[in-house]
Amino acid sequence: MERVEVVVIGAGAVGASVAYDLAGAGHDVLVLDRGLIGQGASAGTACLLTASHAERMASPASLIEGIRALAQPAGPLAFRPTPTAIPWLTRFAAASLDRRSVSAGHALISSLALESLALHRTWHDAIDTGLVQAGLLNAYLTDEGLAHAHVPAGLAHERLDRAGLAQIAPALLGAVGGVLFADDMHADSLVLTQRIAAAARARGARIVEGCEVLAATVERDGVTLTTGTGVVSAQSVVLAAGVWSPRLGRQLGLHLPIVPAKGYHVEHAADGIDLAVPVFIAETRVVAAPLDGRIRLAGTLEIGGDPDLVDMRRVDAVARAGADHIAGLAGRPRTSVWRGLRPMSADGLPMIGRSERSERVIAATGHSMLGIVLAPITAALVTRVVAGEELEARHAALSPDRFRSLPTWRR
Repeated sequence: MERVEVVVIGAGAVGASVAYDLAGAGHDVLVLDRGLIGQGASAGTACLLTASHAERMASPASLIEGIRALAQPAGPLAFRPTPTAIPWLTRFAAASLDRRSVSAGHALISSLALESLALHRTWHDAIDTGLVQAGLLNAYLTDEGLAHAHVPAGLAHERLDRAGLAQIAPALLGAVGGVLFADDMHADSLVLTQRIAAAARARGARIVEGCEVLAATVERDGVTLTTGTGVVSAQSVVLAAGVWSPRLGRQLGLHLPIVPAKGYHVEHAADGIDLAVPVFIAETRVVAAPLDGRIRLAGTLEIGGDPDLVDMRRVDAVARAGADHIAGLAGRPRTSVWRGLRPMSADGLPMIGRSERSERVIAATGHSMLGIVLAPITAALVTRVVAGEELEARHAALSPDRFRSLPTWRR
C-alpha cells in the first residue's frame, strides 16, 4: 500500500491547480485521474477568464430561461426533467427563488473571480499558462438587447457603438453595439491545464493518468483509495473529480447534488479571420474565441439529457451563430466538434472546503462553467484548509456539507 500526504482526485483545471499550489506549499501530493490531464470539461470550455460573466447560475433569470427553453430544442439553455434530474431541479428552483441567497451568491462568485484572475496573472508570469489579456467584448444584435446590457457593478468597461465595434472586432457582423471589458482575459483551457499540471510536477507533485479510483473508505488515520492499479492510503483527500464527484463523495460521506451539464463547441481554422478579442454574442449566448490557429465557437447548456448524446441541432445552432456573425466562417468546414459535461451544483456555487463529517475529506468541485476561472482561488483555499487554517465567514456558503436538506424559499 502506497502512503501519501494528500491525494487529489481529478486532473482537470481545478485538480491540477490544487496540486500546483499544494506542492508549492511543501506538501506531498499525488494526483489520480481516470483519463488524461485536462481532457474532461477543461478541454472544451469557451476559454474565457472573466469577471464580467462570473455569476451564480441559480437565479430567477436562469430559471425563467430554462422554462422557456423547454419548447426550444436547440435553444441556449435546456432543462430536461428526467426522473434522475428532478430532485436536482427541485433544489435548483428553490435556490433560484431565494432572493437573499441569489444576491449573496452573485457577490461571492464575483469576488472569488476577481481574486482568481489576479492569481491567474501571477501564475502566468511564473509558468506561462498561455494567458491572453485582450479583454472580452459583449456584442448585442438588437437595440433592446443593448439597452438591457448587464454590466456588473465595479467592473471597468467601455460602451461601444457600431464604429467602436468595427475597430475592436472587424470580423463581427450584425451587432448594433457592445460593451468591452478590457480587464478580462482568455486562454486555451486545455493548454492552461496541461501547463499548470507540468508546473505541479516540477514542484514535486506526482500525477498518474488513466488511474480510476474505484472505491474510497474513510478511516481514523486516513483515507484508503482502491484504484485500478493498487491501493493508496492518504492523510487527506481532495475531491476534484467534476461530474464524477457525487459517486465518490457518497463513499467519503458527502452528499453532492451535482448534475452533468452538457455544453458544445465547434472549431474552424482561423486563417483570414480578423478576430483578436473573444466575442460573446449576447442574443445567441455563443462565444467566439480566437485560439492558436483556430476560432472556437462555444455555447448551449443542457441539463438532464442523455450525457453521451451529440445533439446535432445544438451543434448546428452554435455553428450557425458563428457563421451569421463572424465574417469568413460561413461555408468554412468544421475542424472539431466537442461536447462535454460540466459539474453543475444545485445552488450554482462550487463546493470548496473540508467536510464536517471527516477532517480527512476536502471538496473542490461543482464549479459549473467557472472551473478554469476559479481554479487558482480554489487551490488557494484548499491549501489553507490542508494547512489547518480557518476560511473566512463568507466561504461558509461553499461548504460541501450544505446540502443535508432541501433549501427553503425565502422572499
